[in-house]
Amino acid sequence: MTKKVFVADDSSTIRKLFQMVLKKFNCEYKIASDGEDALKKLESFRPDIFFLDANMPGKTGWEILEEIKKTFPDSYTILMTADDDEQSDINPDLLIKKPFSIQDLTMILSRILEIR
Repeated sequence: MTKKVFVADDSSTIRKLFQMVLKKFNCEYKIASDGEDALKKLESFRPDIFFLDANMPGKTGWEILEEIKKTFPDSYTILMTADDDEQSDINPDLLIKKPFSIQDLTMILSRILEIR
């Protein structure tokens, strides 16, 4: 079964990186450029895996994570951040430090798809 992956990041470079990697894995995916765009796209897309940028304009990845945990409780959530001091009452399944390479992303996605 094809996995559905959702990515929300305000960096066009990161979005392009995800598009390249996700095509290799033959995943169905949607990509959002900010928090508000993410919430709109989630109205019609039910992902298995979420990659969220912690610091986006509008709604942050942390805020979206809180909503996702309520709406998609069985999904796998990954928060991407460059900050060391980020904390929340709601924790993602995985926290990824930015910057990361295409090789890092490929390895992470490969592992997640194996366990999901």
